[in-house]
Amino acid sequence: MEEYAGVALGLPVRIHIIFSLAVTVILALFTFFVARKKKSLLPSGIQNVAEAIVEFFVGQIEPQMGHKLFRIALPWLGAFFLYILTANWLGLFPFCFPPTSDLSTTAALAVTAIIGIQVINLKVNGLKGTLKEWLKPVWWLFILLIPLRVIDNLARMLSLTLRLFGNLAGEHLVFEQVCHTVPYILPAVLLLIGILVGVVQAAVFTLLNLFYLVEETGQHPEGH
Repeated sequence: MEEYAGVALGLPVRIHIIFSLAVTVILALFTFFVARKKKSLLPSGIQNVAEAIVEFFVGQIEPQMGHKLFRIALPWLGAFFLYILTANWLGLFPFCFPPTSDLSTTAALAVTAIIGIQVINLKVNGLKGTLKEWLKPVWWLFILLIPLRVIDNLARMLSLTLRLFGNLAGEHLVFEQVCHTVPYILPAVLLLIGILVGVVQAAVFTLLNLFYLVEETGQHPEGH
């Protein structure tokens, strides 16, 4: 597969951008068809799938954070999970490329995640509360604490980028090599493993963001 795909103007477009757009289109169509059926009193088909996904997220995310943060974080974390899962699974189809196995895509997701955490922190705690969280445990050491916070967030960004990229790029490379070497039974087994890997990596990225968000905002579950 070529690394670049030409467009009408002759400009080089990286293949991961094309498949990133494909993921966006798939999720947009899924949302459109679900929203079109939302007035139905008896959900069926694709609406059942959407409700099952939402119920799963509610069950997994709500116990990990306070109710105030949960209401804001649910759609944000859910969007990350669905996007990464769809991108991971896209690479299991013939002639398709998983955009999450490109470093540019995973870096963009990581940057978006870390910036989003700070935006949600401001929304939940306000400017005063955010500064208070940043300056814990001793506010008068702000000359040291603020640079440490910045370094901490940069480390999180790097970790999210390399973790997702390394796992997906490695899995995609192994799958391609096996398909060329042993083109029958073993690729089918790897396909099943690839489905599981896609779910696990999407879940890991989402859960890490959840933990970072709870830590950054200080919004722990009620009773903790």
